[in-house]
Amino acid sequence: MSKNKDLIKIKKPKNINTIFGLPAKSYTDQEFWEKECNTVLSDGWLFVGFVHEFKKAGDVLPIFIAGKPILLIKNNNNKITAFHNVCSHRCLKLVDEKKNHTIPGVTILKEI
Repeated sequence: MSKNKDLIKIKKPKNINTIFGLPAKSYTDQEFWEKECNTVLSDGWLFVGFVHEFKKAGDVLPIFIAGKPILLIKNNNNKITAFHNVCSHRCLKLVDEKKNHTIPGVTILKEI
């Protein structure tokens, strides 16, 4: 595939006060999505939830960012931290759904 042939072109406005959205193709193009995952969605801060969703230590929220499973957990220091939601030994997902309590087997993460 030619690099220049299939690039999504974003118009440059003649008037600086004109605002354009993304071209329609950017919402359905797999190559555009992969580029977004490797740049915008993996190289900066993203909004992923609200602090009030984590009431006490041990509360967890599994999410996906750019197709990668991430686990948000409130630790014993009342800080919300993020980890890969995958067991490093068995390559299994640690948590399937939001939980508002301590989960056996995940309690070690609360100490971090």
